[in-house]
Amino acid sequence: MEKRRFPRAKSSFPVWCQIYFGKEISFDKPKTKDLSASGMLLLMPEESRIGANMILKFKIPQLEEKILVQGRVVRVNKSGSKLFDTGVKFLIIRDKDIKAINQFVITKK
Repeated sequence: MEKRRFPRAKSSFPVWCQIYFGKEISFDKPKTKDLSASGMLLLMPEESRIGANMILKFKIPQLEEKILVQGRVVRVNKSGSKLFDTGVKFLIIRDKDIKAINQFVITKK
């Protein structure tokens, strides 16, 4: 039984992100591995620091408008030789985006 507040679904789509932890770093190559209304798991080309704040922009398949959220890196694990699984918890997200993500997750199950 899943103990998460919001269910997750496996996903794979590009995400644009900026990381703020002393300096600003922008990536446009990460992809999602899974998504929920409370966060996402990204496959990143570089290691991020736990606690770093991020701005994320992405588009889920059934939504025309891009979703913009603010999040925080909560975990990082090496995934392969040059990639990192990066868990991001959403800190600021609009209610309509929570609903859209939940609908996406339901259709993926």
